[in-house]
Amino acid sequence: MASITTGKRKGGRLKYYISHRYLDDTGKQRQKQIPCKDKKEALLLLDDVNESEKAGLEYIRPIEPQAYVSPSLPASQMKSARNMTVSELLEKYVVTKCAEDWEAGTLSTSTRIINNYIEPYIGSLIVAGITTQILQDYYNDLPNHYAVKSNHKNAKPKLISARTVHEVHKILRPALSLAAQMGIIEHNPALSVKKPKTPKYRRKQWTEEVLEQALGLCNDAQMRLLILLMFSCTVRSGELSGLSWDCVNMSEEEIVSNTACVTINKTVRRLNKADIDRTRERNIIYVFPNIKPNATTSTVIKGPKTESSIRTVFLTEYVTRQLIEYKAIQDLRIAEVGEEYHDHGYQFVFTQLNGRPYDVNSLSKKFKRFIRENNLPEVDAYSLRHTGSTYKLRKTGNIKAVQGDMGHASPEMLTKVYAAIVDEDRKNIASLIQEQFFSKLANDNDKPVIDG
Repeated sequence: MASITTGKRKGGRLKYYISHRYLDDTGKQRQKQIPCKDKKEALLLLDDVNESEKAGLEYIRPIEPQAYVSPSLPASQMKSARNMTVSELLEKYVVTKCAEDWEAGTLSTSTRIINNYIEPYIGSLIVAGITTQILQDYYNDLPNHYAVKSNHKNAKPKLISARTVHEVHKILRPALSLAAQMGIIEHNPALSVKKPKTPKYRRKQWTEEVLEQALGLCNDAQMRLLILLMFSCTVRSGELSGLSWDCVNMSEEEIVSNTACVTINKTVRRLNKADIDRTRERNIIYVFPNIKPNATTSTVIKGPKTESSIRTVFLTEYVTRQLIEYKAIQDLRIAEVGEEYHDHGYQFVFTQLNGRPYDVNSLSKKFKRFIRENNLPEVDAYSLRHTGSTYKLRKTGNIKAVQGDMGHASPEMLTKVYAAIVDEDRKNIASLIQEQFFSKLANDNDKPVIDG
């Protein structure tokens, strides 16, 4: 049965949730918390939620009726619309995207770009007066300014990168298209702007030899499993955090038949609570109760961003047996903890003793600490995904199969970004050409003659 739970808001006021379970499309049980304005609203919704739970369905809160506002303005309002600034347009654009398809993470990233790199520079400009040349000058000038300093205490000031200019364009182009739809401008001036070239960036990654060395030095079962899964399953960091045991198939029969596998179908992220509310909890499966009452962010379980990210990755026998051993150790620790452990509807592979999953930052910090303690080449945990994709592509040559393991919609991302060029392979190419072509010429008794 669904139940009403409470938490504390900033200032000590109570906030109310309805917690209920339902069956997803695969028949697996899920848990969801539905936020309510107050206790009265929670009591009003409780019966409806219980009806959905009895039917095994997820309760979806009805959207309250809102007055329809046409994007095209009548002639009487066109004069004021002609005076709309870039800041006002972006505000309208963000509201529109939050209602249509943006998730909390996209809203957070876009808001940061708008606040740091668009509004301070062109926010006061009148949209109707913006030309392609004005935008081009703005894009060309941005790299001459310093980027907003990161929160890292040792971070040094850096100039705005070409990649950031591309992020600016990804927001301005559709925003100005919205202005064209509203009749504020005749055409979108951003369509003809030339963006700066972004330098090709190759993420540092371990070689096979370094990977073997790291595994030989690793005595921590959790860290060892992190390295193995990131490399062999080429998962994203958030997907690793969201991996639960109900998505791991590792029976003896599956090992023998070579069908042991993991299913990637959710991620764990920490998101801004206000952004979650603004995007109507889009693609959010579960919001963990906050440990700190005044926290502005929440750890959430969310679905993958694209359909291609939902995938099954087959396991090697070695990794499968490592998973089995790790599960046994984890079960013993959970039994020792007892009532302090709460699985929130999922038992995660990488879980804390209280049942909450490790978020991406926590796993990344553990990995970096392991590198420093063992004096290994410095890379981040995500680079293990790159190492895995390079290894798979080298050994199989099957781009489509590796693409499927990576969860990409097209092979371009794999070949352009992930797969590294390995000198050993290039040497092998030269040896192969020598063996299969030039060796025949070397054995030919007919020597070339120089005329004259």
